[in-house]
Amino acid sequence: MIAMPLCGLVLKAWGWEFVFYVSGVLGLTWCVAWWLLVFDTPDSHPRISHEEKEYLKENLTEQPKEKVREKKINRKYVYVCLAIL
Repeated sequence: MIAMPLCGLVLKAWGWEFVFYVSGVLGLTWCVAWWLLVFDTPDSHPRISHEEKEYLKENLTEQPKEKVREKKINRKYVYVCLAIL
């Protein structure tokens, strides 16, 4: 919702090359922010208080991990696929 109008504004102001630069910088900024601010568990979060950790442990339940079944691929369809040919 934001990318297309933003790219249009960047294109009009600085040219098509900067559309890629601005998109790349915003993507890298988002990745760095995610890497620094998001953690898998409350135990691994360095900036959370002990009380918050205990509250989360008491009130959140662990979701059971579903086992993913692998599907067999019929190789006949892979060899006759038009995209590969």
